[in-house]
Formats: sequence, C-alpha cells, structure tokens
Amino acid sequence: MTNFHGIFRPAISRQPGFVAVKLLKLRNVVAGPGPANMPYRLIISFRTEEQRQAWVKTDDHQKAWPEIEKTLRGAKYAAVLYDEV
Repeated sequence: MTNFHGIFRPAISRQPGFVAVKLLKLRNVVAGPGPANMPYRLIISFRTEEQRQAWVKTDDHQKAWPEIEKTLRGAKYAAVLYDEV
C-alpha cells in the first residue's frame, strides 16, 4: 500500500477537479459469487469526466499509475465508469 499512500494519492489529490480516491481491499464475500481475481477496487472521483481525462494525460499520472498498477494482480483489470445519480 506504500505505492498508493505515498505516490498515487498525493499525485491525484493535487489535480483540478479532484474529489476523492479510495483503494478498497476485499475482506469477505457475504452474498453471491464475488468478484473473480479482484482483491482490490480503486475508486477515483472527479467533479467532471473531462477533469478525470485531463488527469490521465498529466506527467503526474504517467509517473504514478505504473506504481499503483504494481498492486493489481494479473495482466488485465477492469476499468468501469459510473455516474452519480
């Protein structure tokens, strides 16, 4: 978690439009099959999708993302966008 707390969180938190970032670790599945091979969930919130996309293009992101990616297991991971309702 050093990469998340020491590198990724500080980099993303200084971006325009940043709202919140959380890294969740699966504790227990209490109903249903649970997520396969997904022990962590990264939740990123920006005020707008345009601001999130701008963050992805920054030098800060290019340096921080490979460090957080080391936390992810397997060669692939899901990236899913949600809108608040």
